[in-house]
Amino acid sequence: MSLAQAPRWEYDGRYYLVWKVTDVSERDGYGWELEDVGPSPGRGIMFEIFKDDANDEFTFTAFTDRPMPFELVHRFLTEAARGISEQ
Repeated sequence: MSLAQAPRWEYDGRYYLVWKVTDVSERDGYGWELEDVGPSPGRGIMFEIFKDDANDEFTFTAFTDRPMPFELVHRFLTEAARGISEQ
């Protein structure tokens, strides 16, 4: 299941959506994804933070080789860590 969080974030003229996701098919756990949605065309999912329920391990994955604003990365990591640990 996925749920987009509002409002979208804006950094350097681009817009991002934060998705809270659960996965029980390939892996069991909870995570956050950051999607670049525009201006068009969007660039898709940029980052994922996931907490695996089997071993309580947090992982971070970057799906881009583009330079990203530090403030965006820091905000995503901080808010996701706080949000996931509250679950």
